[in-house]
Amino acid sequence: LPEVFAIISPIHAPLFYFALARECVCYLHDNLKKLENLLNVVYRCTFPTDGSSLHVFEKAKDGFKRNIVIRGQGPTLGQSDCSGIVRRMGPEITVAIIAALLAEQRVIIAGGSVQCVCHAVQSVACLLHPFSWPYTLIPVLPDSLLEIVNSPTPYLMGLLRTNMYKLKSLAAKDKNQCTDDLTQVGFTS
Repeated sequence: LPEVFAIISPIHAPLFYFALARECVCYLHDNLKKLENLLNVVYRCTFPTDGSSLHVFEKAKDGFKRNIVIRGQGPTLGQSDCSGIVRRMGPEITVAIIAALLAEQRVIIAGGSVQCVCHAVQSVACLLHPFSWPYTLIPVLPDSLLEIVNSPTPYLMGLLRTNMYKLKSLAAKDKNQCTDDLTQVGFTS
């Protein structure tokens, strides 16, 4: 039977966790107790950041030594705190946005500041992992380019709340668009 590893963490580091899962598979084929010991050691270690690595040394009874090195990638803009965005938008809205993206619909996320809108859009794009968004992705749409929202292709865009009133007629006519105002769900910047 296939086995599944579920790693739940507030730290967005897919490459690190993929490398850890590979090591877990090696240990699982050897001995379940060894796997449990490895996970206990990793759990107690400090998470590697800024290019540092997690080092785990194992010495077996037969004298064989094993050195496991898993490199951390460091923080990446838009990928470091996806949990905060999920918490602020709520799980229902977050799932609805991800479902809209997977259905290749047009999604606009609005908010009061460039920083919070940009972070929310990039975080939502990261939540699609292991998939990636192949269509138009604009973290914050400039005022002068608002006509882009009339594009028939799927997109994920951020928009300042002050420009939302200009889009009311589009949102009323379009059933393939998902719009979320961050302030209506308690997002504060």
